[in-house]
Amino acid sequence: MLLEDEVDRLRAENRGLLNSLLTRAGVQPIDAPPLVSREGRRMTRYQRQTQIDREAFQKTMREVEKDARGAS
Repeated sequence: MLLEDEVDRLRAENRGLLNSLLTRAGVQPIDAPPLVSREGRRMTRYQRQTQIDREAFQKTMREVEKDARGAS
């Protein structure tokens, strides 16, 4: 999962929570802006390195959890 995908997911979740609160307060919910296509968009060097680091961390954490379950 790319970081941009996670940002989009979190924005949608936050918008849903905000709209829920606005509706309870009797205010019209906010319209969602159209999603921007990520096709053809290149990541910067920093974004690529961040993505690589994130994937390596997740892999390490999965291995640690797997080892912890095996040791129990």
